[in-house]
Amino acid sequence: MTSLREMAEIAARYDTAMSWAMLRALSEVGVAVCAPRRRTHAYDHIAWCFRNHGSPMDVPWLL
Repeated sequence: MTSLREMAEIAARYDTAMSWAMLRALSEVGVAVCAPRRRTHAYDHIAWCFRNHGSPMDVPWLL
């Protein structure tokens, strides 16, 4: 069986709504939680995907 401390360590690895809810609930129960200093947005990688990093047509060896 997983201890509450181990659950907190596992939840601290991820940046999801469920992991942050688990950390919040565990801290209310009295478990010492080592949360990251700031919460990054879980969808920051999507913004990176939509940025223009150049077109494959701009590569000279493809022309």
